[in-house]
Amino acid sequence: RVIFTTLHNMKTIFYGLLMTLFSFYYMFSTFSMFLTGGKITTDAFDNMKDIPNAYVNVNFNDFGSSFLSCFCLTMVNNINIIARSLSYKCSDYFQAYFATFYFISTLIILNICQTLLLEMYLIIKSKKLI
Repeated sequence: RVIFTTLHNMKTIFYGLLMTLFSFYYMFSTFSMFLTGGKITTDAFDNMKDIPNAYVNVNFNDFGSSFLSCFCLTMVNNINIIARSLSYKCSDYFQAYFATFYFISTLIILNICQTLLLEMYLIIKSKKLI
């Protein structure tokens, strides 16, 4: 019951944070498409033999692929391989660019969301105990 009350009370804040993350993805995707659009081709991941074939969709050539790339970078799964492969055709400085994206999206925006959720849960739980 406390968890459902927490989620119900977090609805407005969560939508705001979700729109903040979406806006950040949109700005990062647009800026990355201007910087790397068309340079990252399907053979960007061919230099590594342990990468699955579906990783060819991780690029910044269009908005769908850009949002997929942002999601992959946010999830931190193989972030070093993805950043290295995406910066392979452009410049080595793009690895720092992707590290900045990771810092802002994961360490700042998602941790703020998690902190607000936990705070809301603790406040509601303490009110139920009193």
